[in-house]
Amino acid sequence: LTITPRAGGTDVVLNVDAGTSIRRDGAPVLLSGLLVGDKVEAKYDKTTMIAGRIEAKSPPVNLEVEGLIAALVHC
Repeated sequence: LTITPRAGGTDVVLNVDAGTSIRRDGAPVLLSGLLVGDKVEAKYDKTTMIAGRIEAKSPPVNLEVEGLIAALVHC
């Protein structure tokens, strides 16, 4: 699992083992259940780089936009 830190810096490459707890959107998943683009938080051992816990959230489905109306189409 490679994580790009939000604050910048070098990517963090983590390993998982049988003791790693992995959750996505609050539900337990396998490592294969995580997707590129998920927001993630991981707790890991900095010596072994083995993650003890990985919490992922899927990207939001609903997007938000703010601005001025450019056009209206009446049906």
